[in-house]
Amino acid sequence: QDVLLLKTERKFVPSEIEMKYSTTSDMRAFVEYAKQHPELGGMYYARHGIKDCSVIRNEIIKDEISFKYDVHDLPDMYSKRQQAFESLKTLCQNFLPEELTESSIDKMYTQSIEKKDVFQKLLSDYGEAITPPLTAEKIEKIRLIKDKTLLTKDPLLIFEHGVFLNSQNDPKSKTFWLDGKPFNKSQDEARAMFYAWRLVACSLGMSCDQLNQQVAIPCLQYGLCGHTLNDLYRLEFQTFDNANMKKYQRMMELQTRFSEIIQIGDLSGFNPNT
Repeated sequence: QDVLLLKTERKFVPSEIEMKYSTTSDMRAFVEYAKQHPELGGMYYARHGIKDCSVIRNEIIKDEISFKYDVHDLPDMYSKRQQAFESLKTLCQNFLPEELTESSIDKMYTQSIEKKDVFQKLLSDYGEAITPPLTAEKIEKIRLIKDKTLLTKDPLLIFEHGVFLNSQNDPKSKTFWLDGKPFNKSQDEARAMFYAWRLVACSLGMSCDQLNQQVAIPCLQYGLCGHTLNDLYRLEFQTFDNANMKKYQRMMELQTRFSEIIQIGDLSGFNPNT
């Protein structure tokens, strides 16, 4: 564990895998590259890229060649949504249809296990540890796996799983802790906490501009067009919470503290008795 701390404490710059994933304009080319590097978590990234494009191609872009004009859009909004359409279409256009099926995604999962992909192994070990019955030994194993995952400082792992890694080691518990203070995953705080963890990935180096899939998809589908992921969340709070910016401010407070804990590498801030 001490070796792990030494290795990860210096990892403030995203890995080459992460940089390629979050900046690529050709996800198929990225997937082919990432598959060759299970020792870097590449197969976990490759599977994620296939899942992204499966949704984009099969559910969002479908067979559309160009973005259809919406009479309700002002020119500026139409331009933003058109840009989002083009970036998503370009990102996924080189996949063959059979490469974006559930069976293809399942096959990538199987291969990632067979090739001992380091990130998929962490997640598989976690899944195995939380299966009942929960013994004291299993709860300690859960804690170690969660700490190990957070200490990778990997943006995609934390983007996807950070909110679960912050929960108590007993999965039945709905209480979260921050600097010795408990808070429950209430409806009021749930979205602020979930978004805060996703923004931690941005602070760890994930590209979170308007070309990020998480930013481009809401722009294309709903006309919620932010310049960054943070900006998108601000728009969401304004739109759906009657401009209740207290939740947005809470999100930013959590994101700042979560990021600090992860970057320093001292996870005691997530423990009940800090």
